[in-house]
Amino acid sequence: MPFPGRVRVTRRLNPCAHIDPAIDLSDVKFTFLFYNYALSSSIMVPYGYLQDVLGHTPSMTALSVAAILKKYRTDVNIVDAALNEWDFDETVTELKRHSPDYIGLTICSADFNVNSRLLIQKIKRDIGCKIIVGGELATLYPGD
Repeated sequence: MPFPGRVRVTRRLNPCAHIDPAIDLSDVKFTFLFYNYALSSSIMVPYGYLQDVLGHTPSMTALSVAAILKKYRTDVNIVDAALNEWDFDETVTELKRHSPDYIGLTICSADFNVNSRLLIQKIKRDIGCKIIVGGELATLYPGD
């Protein structure tokens, strides 16, 4: 007799069962950017606080999307400007090296300010690819 409150698993689920093998995105180059939020944060905190307290915390959602895109044979790269402590110019130089069709980044509420908009404008101007922004503000304010 099973334990009360426990679920009995009758079959294993394939986590990739929903992926359509007919979809081929192998001609798409997608780069996820973890930008240096310490350069652009609008939080009024002492210098170094974000690195000391938050550490290096890439977006788990972005990493999950990257894994899904890999299943569809997309060429996926990750540029981690935060870990490398790159400024905007160094970040854009690295992004150009990958020549992506799309760049994805997550912007949280603390990072949504003039500097994050300037970074996006710089990417558009210097690279010319499509930019996909995720995060709670992208959901709440899709027109911005």
